[in-house]
Order: sequence, then C-alpha cells, then structure tokens
Amino acid sequence: MILANHSGISETEYQRLTEIAPTVAFAESMWASDRDELTLTIGSVLDKEDEAQQLLDDADAAIAAAAEAHPEFQGVVFTYGWFLGEGETSLGLYLPRDPRVPLIEQLGFTGSADVAALESTTDEFFAEVSLEEVGDIESQFHIGWANTPEDVAHTVGDPLISRWSSIAAGSYYFFEDQRLGWATTAPSVLSIPATIDDLADALAGAVPAAG
Repeated sequence: MILANHSGISETEYQRLTEIAPTVAFAESMWASDRDELTLTIGSVLDKEDEAQQLLDDADAAIAAAAEAHPEFQGVVFTYGWFLGEGETSLGLYLPRDPRVPLIEQLGFTGSADVAALESTTDEFFAEVSLEEVGDIESQFHIGWANTPEDVAHTVGDPLISRWSSIAAGSYYFFEDQRLGWATTAPSVLSIPATIDDLADALAGAVPAAG
C-alpha cells in the first residue's frame, strides 16, 4: 500500500502509483490533510482504528497541556507564512485548511479572519498577499518559516512588511530551527508529542510583545 494522504501528487501520478500498489491520496486539497482524517484513514486501511484513535487522543492531550502552560497565547490573533525571497512582491500566508494553522490555534491563538477570508480565492493551502496589501491583514503575532537568519532579516527589513502591525511591534517568530518548522508543517501523532513543548516554549519567547 502507498500512503499519500499528505502529498501533492497529481491525478496522473496517482494513476501510476495505483499500478504499483493500492494508493491512498489526499481527500480534497494537496498538502492540507486534516490530522484526524489522515490518521483515522491510515488506521482504517491498516485495520488499526482503535490504535489510531488512541494516538490522536494522546496528541491532543499533549497540545492541551502545552496550551494550559501558556495562557498568554489565548486570543492572540496570528498569521503564519514564509519568508520574503529576493525580488518577490508578495508574501505567502498559510490558510486555515493548512495543518499548520489549526495546530497553532489549538495552542490558544486565534487565526486571522483576514487570512481565512482568502481561502475562497484559491484551491491552494496558501495565499499570496501583495506587499502593498499585507498591512491590511490583521495580525498581532506573525509566525514565519525561514531557512537562514538572512531570510528573516530580508523579510522584516522590507519597507512594506516592516510597517505591518505585528512586525512593527516586534511580535514575530521565525522558525530557523528546521526541526520545529517541519513539526508544524506536517503535524502528526508522532511529531506532536515529541515537539509540542519545545514549539510552545519557542513561541512564548516572542509572543509577549503581542500584548
């Protein structure tokens, strides 16, 4: 069996894979599989539904404990995107259908309604917001993905992004630690218990500025 629930395979690739073995693809949007749906689907095809549900319960309990340990996260409006590349004129922000967003929400943060409103404009798991319009996106705390410190400096130093409410207030955190960055990219019943405390602590070191 080939498990491709959280993937970006095309219809053609799916057909080719099914020639090799039974293939489980994503339900709706590529790279945007809901954690519960993904885990329970795998549990079903492997005839391990009870074990899958227990793993989900354990992951949710770990997130709840981390949220309880950080009440300062409650209600802080956040955005999550990636760094601004050289010459780029828009900033990518992850939409609510992307698994990163609900994970951060489970910690107590509130997703930006302005980003949620962009979900109807694309079938992707992200939306591109022009730099001229970034300032219109409500955000008290911005989370970003970056590969290097230079990526962060280039992003927050951009003349337009630097005036964005969260960035101007110093209320942001970029995942330069790839372990934590990837743990939010595809949060699973294995990665969450192993990383959620470190993730929450990392965010807590930056989020007070949002108050």
